Amino acid sequence: MENAFFALAVIVLTLAAIYFVRAMTNFFLHRKNKPLYAITLFEVNCEEDIEYSVRNFIWSSSWNNIPCQELVLIIKENASADSVKICEMLSGEYPVVNFCTADKLSDYIKSRFNN
Repeated sequence: MENAFFALAVIVLTLAAIYFVRAMTNFFLHRKNKPLYAITLFEVNCEEDIEYSVRNFIWSSSWNNIPCQELVLIIKENASADSVKICEMLSGEYPVVNFCTADKLSDYIKSRFNN
């Protein structure tokens, strides 16, 4: 009977230690005043499947713990009108997707980091 109480106490203390370590890790790793911000640049060419690539990126990045993430589609000069329409549709569907032309990219990034 004594061994059963001892085993139960060891299990409870082990679980308590695990939850304590998890809580301390969350406390030290999450910075509430400065959230992590990630901008991913994706170049749009006329020969690639834009919609599949963007949806795949959004699905795979949803597993990350980045509170402020953004996907910027860079439209090149040789991109077709269909590519631009797909970019407009994706930016309307997903709030993290934005698009701009290659010559306005530096202004776009500066405006995002100034906010």
